[in-house]
Amino acid sequence: MNEQNSSNEGRELLTVAEVAALAQHPPQTVTRWIREGRLPARRYGRKWLISRADWDEFDRQAAAAFSPQQGDLTLNVGFEGV
Repeated sequence: MNEQNSSNEGRELLTVAEVAALAQHPPQTVTRWIREGRLPARRYGRKWLISRADWDEFDRQAAAAFSPQQGDLTLNVGFEGV
């Protein structure tokens, strides 16, 4: 969709379907994120529109939440006495 309206000049807006494709999740999941308040969106008629900046921030935070930090995962296997 990539809409730009005059009040948001230069601001890219994405549809739920576009965000779903970027997120590789079904549109229902994106709608749930919106309803839960996790992903900011604006309602225009029957459509939800998400700013590209809001999506990028949501995606960045989600990636950070699920990325192991250096040193988080350690495997300590001892073979003493073998």
